[in-house]
Amino acid sequence: SPAIFPSATDTVYIQEKIIGPVYDYSQFPIESDLETLTQDLKLFTTNVDSVLLQGAQARSERHSRSGNYSVQLDSKNSFGLTTKFGGFLIGDTVRISAWRYPSNSKSGLVVSIENTDKLYQLENEAVTIDAEGWEKVELEAVLRDIGRYDKLGAYLWNPSNETVWYDDYSMDRIPRNNQQ
Repeated sequence: SPAIFPSATDTVYIQEKIIGPVYDYSQFPIESDLETLTQDLKLFTTNVDSVLLQGAQARSERHSRSGNYSVQLDSKNSFGLTTKFGGFLIGDTVRISAWRYPSNSKSGLVVSIENTDKLYQLENEAVTIDAEGWEKVELEAVLRDIGRYDKLGAYLWNPSNETVWYDDYSMDRIPRNNQQ
């Protein structure tokens, strides 16, 4: 089956006013506890003012790991927290993490390029679980085949009919010259 890349209804909007798209890697890591929305209540805010995460319609108070809110993915909202960036280089590494509830879900983190033949990676295995039943999912992808104008997408995906919640999202970039 073909890889899925979220449609425009599940896309993060990078505010492209005078500063343009996010190419300044000093802005990483990008983090969100999913507590704050934009004034129009359509997007989640992050620690970087120019990066907004779509999916506020799936905001939930039912379960949260920190604070009062999380994002709920189900059959109606199968994608969430999509981020899109340009300007990555071959050899850069992208690290994404989020906490998921309940455990043992088929949902996970995805990183891809719009041309998914170059890169499509899904991670749904937990690396740890806390006492409340939240499990941390982490994805690390080394960008081996990315072009100068390729857009990298990172998002949550729930391909099942089960309902899951995510909280405490982060994304980081490790430049190719700074690998350890």
